[in-house]
Amino acid sequence: MRRGVSLLGMLISLVCLVVLAALMMEGLSKGGASIGLGGGEGRGGVAGSAMGLTDSMNLNQIFQSMHARRAANPTAGLPHPSKYTNDSQDNVSDAMWSLLIAENLVMPKMLVSQLDDGWVEVYERYDYGAIDPSNGYYWDPGFSADLHDISNVSFAHVPLHGKRAEHWTKWRMDSSFPLVGNRGPEDGDESLDSVTCPDGRWQGAVVFGDGHVETLKGVGDFGGGRDNLFMIDDPGGSDAILGFTQRMGSRGPVLQWD
Repeated sequence: MRRGVSLLGMLISLVCLVVLAALMMEGLSKGGASIGLGGGEGRGGVAGSAMGLTDSMNLNQIFQSMHARRAANPTAGLPHPSKYTNDSQDNVSDAMWSLLIAENLVMPKMLVSQLDDGWVEVYERYDYGAIDPSNGYYWDPGFSADLHDISNVSFAHVPLHGKRAEHWTKWRMDSSFPLVGNRGPEDGDESLDSVTCPDGRWQGAVVFGDGHVETLKGVGDFGGGRDNLFMIDDPGGSDAILGFTQRMGSRGPVLQWD
C-alpha cells in the first residue's frame, strides 16, 4: 500500500492552521492584560486593537530602557535634557525624545503609534553626527515634536517642570503617578475635534512611575475621576498631566495639542 498525504488530509490540516491563527490573533487583539501591559485598547474606539497593544509594548519598553540606564547611576533620575545642559528651558518634548534616541534608549519608530497614520512621521534619518558634547550638543535638533507642523513622536509625557518634574528627574517610583502615554485632547475635552478622540472618547496606554502600564478609557478614568489627565488642575504642579511641552514660559511649560 502506498503511503502519502491525501488532498483531504491537507485540507483538514489547513483548516486547523487557520483556526489556530484566528485564535492567536484574537488573543493579541484583546490586548496585554494577561501579560501586564494594561489591555492594549487603542484610540478610535477599536476595542482591543493590536495597534493599541503595540503602543503598550513600546511604552513599556521605553520606560524599561530609561530605567536600565538609571540603574547605572541611581541618583541621576530618568534621562532629561537639563541634566546635560543645566538649563531647564531645554526640558521640552522635542529635546527630551531626541535625547532618548541619542542615548540609544529608543528607536525613532518606537515613538510613532500606528494609530497616528498620516499624522505623525517616523524620523528616519537621525543625525548622530550632530551630537558633540564637547560643544554642548547632546541630541539631534532636527527631531520634531510639533503637532501643528511635523511631529516625529506620538506620545505625551509629564511636563518636566516644578513638582511634576521631580517624578521624572528624581524618579519617584509612584505607582499612581503617570509619566508617559498616548496623548489626549486639550484640557481633556473629549468633545473636541481631536485625532485622539475620533469617536468622542479618549482611551490609551499610560506608564506609571513604578513601570506598570494601564489602558485607561476616558480622561476621567485616572485617579478615580478626581484628576483630568490632560488638564492642569493644580497650578502648583502636584496634579498629573500628560502633554507636549512646546516651550518653557515664564510661568512654566507651554503645552501643545492637536
